[in-house]
Amino acid sequence: MSFAFTSPVLLQPFNAVPLLRTPWAGQGISQLLQEPPATHQTWPRLGECWEFSCDPQYPSRVVTTQARLDRAIAAQPQAALSRTQFEQHGAYCQLLVKLLNAARPLSVQLHPDISAAAPLAGKWESWLVLAAAADSVAYVGFNTVLSRTQLREAITAGTLAAHLATVTLQTGTYLEIPPRTVHALGAGAVVLEVQYLLRGRGGETLRLWDWGHKYNAQGEPDTQHGKARPLALARALPLIDAAAQQRDTLHASILPPPQKIFAAAGVDIVQRSDNPYYRLLTLTTTTSSKFALHISDGFGIMLCWRGSWCIASAKVTGYQPLFLPAALGRMEIRGEKDSHAVLIVPQDTGISFRLC
Repeated sequence: MSFAFTSPVLLQPFNAVPLLRTPWAGQGISQLLQEPPATHQTWPRLGECWEFSCDPQYPSRVVTTQARLDRAIAAQPQAALSRTQFEQHGAYCQLLVKLLNAARPLSVQLHPDISAAAPLAGKWESWLVLAAAADSVAYVGFNTVLSRTQLREAITAGTLAAHLATVTLQTGTYLEIPPRTVHALGAGAVVLEVQYLLRGRGGETLRLWDWGHKYNAQGEPDTQHGKARPLALARALPLIDAAAQQRDTLHASILPPPQKIFAAAGVDIVQRSDNPYYRLLTLTTTTSSKFALHISDGFGIMLCWRGSWCIASAKVTGYQPLFLPAALGRMEIRGEKDSHAVLIVPQDTGISFRLC
């Protein structure tokens, strides 16, 4: 299937990975973004949905044709990604966008450095909270300085939780998670996660501790007969500088302040990210509003998650992920009252907004 890449590409939503890989999955994604189930059904459990993906494991598919987005991009990389992005990174998008929701805390983990020389490299990731229960937290860094020996002892004794620093999560909280950062997402929040990773080398996760959780062969919690998931202490512990990951030092850098970059006639556009790889912006309309977006030397990923939007020729209501190809360039956007969306672009991509 050939694509012109001159209009927004609607992607199939809720591209969920199997529950066997996400035994901690909750119902928050379904409750926030899907239509209510029939009276005799319950909300589906969705732990991790790859909403924009060029990874062949769980690739995004085009709504109209079910064609794989990664193959469409590979066939016309300059129209899809721009000449600049193609020359720098090839016919592949190094951004991955997910939805996450956990009914129990995720494992305490870290990612190694992003390195083209490593067989399996790490990744940079960030979290934008779309909704959160009253007691939702993330665990990032430490409250106390621990030597590697003390850290190993706390993991072995099952007391690591007492040393982890927490961040209270509420709607709109945004966190940057650089490589080597010890972190875990707690229960109850629906999170939009963005990752930057290298093709064929990215995405490695080193698990430090898993809260004593045990799972059976079907991926269900089973405290009596289940098995704990394997840890990676030999590789993970040498990467941790506990002194650099103290709450007061670390949290000031991973919680960047929002920067309003456009506000007029009922629309607010706020930049949330502060990292070397991508920019994340939130778009909110308080009244029916129309404005123009221009993307140069790159592409955009947009997730409309509330309200109604018209992006160029695409009209969407409710939740919908979209790919905004480079060939589209300038587009007119209209958001109805109380509509919310997220826009993600590579860091070196140009973006500008103006009233129509």
